[in-house]
Amino acid sequence: MVVTYKMPRLSYLIGRRKVVLPYVSLPNILAGRFVVPEIFQDEATPAVLAQALVNQLGDKQVRMRQERAFLEMHRVLRQNTREKAVEAILPLLAHNLASAPRTSLREPAGAVGT
Repeated sequence: MVVTYKMPRLSYLIGRRKVVLPYVSLPNILAGRFVVPEIFQDEATPAVLAQALVNQLGDKQVRMRQERAFLEMHRVLRQNTREKAVEAILPLLAHNLASAPRTSLREPAGAVGT
């Protein structure tokens, strides 16, 4: 994986001054270190991007480090979302059911039986 960004020059210059981290791609931010190369603006040419990919594909150690970093990010981000959603929703459902008006199971007045 190689990350590249290209944006209007003025936006880049303004944004670059506001950056507080040494990296901007989500994998690097989540890992808290450089995991994937980041190539910006004028450096983001087809030749440079291709070379960055070739470098990664050709270096087994780099690929293995990147894969381990992604597996670790996955492990950290995995938060049993289904269970947490159920835990958050059940109390709301119980409250709504408790405060819902009770309906009768009898046939409405004037209904003709079958």
